[in-house]
Amino acid sequence: MLNTTATVDFTTVLARLLRDGAARDAYRANATALAEVWRVREDDLDAFLAFDPGELETQAAVLLRKRLDQVARLIPRTLAALDEGAWPVFRDYARAHWPDDDGAGYADACDFCMAIRQGRPAALCMAEWNRLRFLRGPRLAAIHLTAALPSPSRPRRALQLLFRRRNGAWREFLVYAG
Repeated sequence: MLNTTATVDFTTVLARLLRDGAARDAYRANATALAEVWRVREDDLDAFLAFDPGELETQAAVLLRKRLDQVARLIPRTLAALDEGAWPVFRDYARAHWPDDDGAGYADACDFCMAIRQGRPAALCMAEWNRLRFLRGPRLAAIHLTAALPSPSRPRRALQLLFRRRNGAWREFLVYAG
């Protein structure tokens, strides 16, 4: 018998399933047990139990691709270094991680970079990582010595200067060494 004190509505459970890979696994294994744990409203129970697990995975993948598109605008060099591995690495990261919404994708990109730093550090573009941490933080200025930045002739070291105006607008300058 399902919990009669159920309070979670259809929209909430659908959102949970789409954003959490482990929840989709639990749904596939035993949807009724998950409905009990989540206390799905009785009025929504039939619709909840009627989900097709394969279709949930497909819809979740669509959302993850949209997230990757947003992240790609912020860390193009890092994703280029991951090459064909970018999607599988992002999918594995995102399947278990939903970022705090900051509207610009900075949180997701920054968290993804932290995951890359732990698993594939050579792929992480430090200039992009520095920029994301600066954009998410309160500092008005930051200076970093960054290696292997692309330049017109070859990758070289540079000073990365980041400045934020009081109105929130920011600028970045690279000063190449030698």
